[in-house]
Amino acid sequence: MSGTRFGQGIRWDAMARVVAGESASAVVGELRCQRGRVSQWCRDAGVVLAKGRLGGSFEADQARHGQV
Repeated sequence: MSGTRFGQGIRWDAMARVVAGESASAVVGELRCQRGRVSQWCRDAGVVLAKGRLGGSFEADQARHGQV
């Protein structure tokens, strides 16, 4: 569905960056794709995103706050 312009490898790399703690907005800016595209890829893969300006995955957000 989404990502016909971006190959599977690029989508997986983008999701890996978000899981590692980078915000989806930062990844989108670098890929120059539509806002929300990386977030959608993450949701489709079952990655729970953290809200807020730091973003990243929910797990990365918990680790930043020492809750893991």
